[in-house]
Amino acid sequence: MRSDEMLNELEANFGLKDNHIKILKELQLSDELTADKLAKNTGVPLGRIYDFLNDLVESKLVLKSMTFPSVYSIDNLEQRVMEFMRYQTNVLIKKEQTLMGLFSDDKDIEQTTILNDRERLVFETIKLMAESKEINIIEQTETIPSIFYPMEEQDFIKMRNYFAKKTGDKGAVFKGGADRLRVMLHRADNEAYVSGKHIKFVMDEHSVELYLNLISKLGTDKKKSILKTVLSQLSSHPNVKVYVVKENLPISAMVFSNKILLLRFAHMNAPLCILAKSKRMAEFYNSFFEELAARSKPAQKYLNAAIGLHV
Repeated sequence: MRSDEMLNELEANFGLKDNHIKILKELQLSDELTADKLAKNTGVPLGRIYDFLNDLVESKLVLKSMTFPSVYSIDNLEQRVMEFMRYQTNVLIKKEQTLMGLFSDDKDIEQTTILNDRERLVFETIKLMAESKEINIIEQTETIPSIFYPMEEQDFIKMRNYFAKKTGDKGAVFKGGADRLRVMLHRADNEAYVSGKHIKFVMDEHSVELYLNLISKLGTDKKKSILKTVLSQLSSHPNVKVYVVKENLPISAMVFSNKILLLRFAHMNAPLCILAKSKRMAEFYNSFFEELAARSKPAQKYLNAAIGLHV
């Protein structure tokens, strides 16, 4: 991955601010710089730059010398990013342990697993879907339910690749085309829908608007055709429900048969997930799901409105 792409990814999906990125870009141009020199070159006030430098040093993206005055460096950006990802993993594990302690006791937690490999995540998801009769899913912001894609595989591939081409690295849901793993997940989703499993989604209004905006660029006739296909799929599979809420949803959560929880903190291109076999944790997120669903609207209202139907 090129350096600018790495920095864009860090800013878009890992919480870095504009001033963090300015500092990282400046350090890429020089071997070592003092805080004074960084403040002058980036325009970040000297009184504030130490806060941003401390963030970057703590998260392992920047190295700080033991000399006086201290000098800051990156050395190898790819290596720094790898260290940063390890740091993020450790932070999330600690948060997960705290969360588990709040909602569960030792007897309740049969197994907790960290999944940071994309292929393993996909296979675990497919396995859990096959084993479960009921699945409640909270879709992270800029993520859409799979039933919003055509169930026909070739149409799914075309639509997924179209989204990837149009958005590039922007937008978690649309990032990346229809590779082997996504096609496998698509097949598993279809099998779950057709077999009658009870699957409910909650998504946010912002993601619906992104989705509708992208398919609108295909033209009015194509847009109507796609939306009618999705509406037909929802009508043909009443076991699948999609609800839309106005608030932002910062985390992805899947609850399988009210006993297993899968939390996903990043998009599948760079996943970091917690798989918890804990009934209490699953019940907690199911309660959260039901609270969201209670103040939601059916997705059909948005889709019908987009093609000029009012029901």
